[in-house]
Amino acid sequence: MAENITTTTVSSVSIGALLRSLPHHAIICLNISGILFKCIDVPLYLNYTIVGEVWPPTATVCLVWWLADYGLYSACVVFTAWIAIERHIFIYHNHWLSTPRKRFFIHYLPLFLIIDYLIVFYVWLIFFPPCENIYDYTLSACGATPCYILQPMPGIWDAVANGCLMDAIIVVFSIGLIIRVLMGKYRHHQAIHWRQHRKMTLQLISISSIFIIFGLPSAIVTFIQLCGIPFDEGNILLPYFFFASYWLMFLIPFACLYSLPNVKQRIMKIFCISPRQQVTVGVAMTTAPHHATRT
Repeated sequence: MAENITTTTVSSVSIGALLRSLPHHAIICLNISGILFKCIDVPLYLNYTIVGEVWPPTATVCLVWWLADYGLYSACVVFTAWIAIERHIFIYHNHWLSTPRKRFFIHYLPLFLIIDYLIVFYVWLIFFPPCENIYDYTLSACGATPCYILQPMPGIWDAVANGCLMDAIIVVFSIGLIIRVLMGKYRHHQAIHWRQHRKMTLQLISISSIFIIFGLPSAIVTFIQLCGIPFDEGNILLPYFFFASYWLMFLIPFACLYSLPNVKQRIMKIFCISPRQQVTVGVAMTTAPHHATRT
């Protein structure tokens, strides 16, 4: 009984500390977007694979599917870009967050504005488009093309601002953080500084690497097409890059696990392994006598 109470208390404290920790807020938004994407897109796609068509064949299903494919996926990209920027603030400009007023304008307000922008932009253009959507229930995601994508202003803005620009920010700020860490490695007190922010740095590198590997190729092809450069192979490669984004969504939670408190203890608890058992087994293996067998 006492052990259960202690475990519950520790879990509550860990969750509370996680929610109060500023570096985890954007990470939480990123994972919520990824979970919603998987809960909407994956069942619909599996249902399409089994039935052979979109079912039920209604416009609402298509709009919700598009909201997941475009809105929630782009939300993950935008949140990752903000995480890449914010890591520089947490590590090298922590004095910007020294007061509640500074924390509001530097941390909370940008995050609220990003969330509001994503909701308004994608809900408005998908559910209230400036054009007429065409639904093809025989194709995956009803054709996978909302009509606003083909419009000059919203289509280009979505591809450039929410896609190519965010990917560029992820690459530049992630590489920039690595360079700053390496350049300051041998500076005064840099060892202590590195130990304090190691998890945040490695977490950003892990998340950014996933986006660079699985998300950047499609952004490059899209950017080339927007620039009007002849690239017929891009239409062949884009479907493969599209399906590569599924790996991105499923790998993000594992990249975020590293910064969670007591991850090792929680995993050991899931597999019913206690530190006491590890010590006992280790001592038994060390002290067990060796009996030689004779013939």
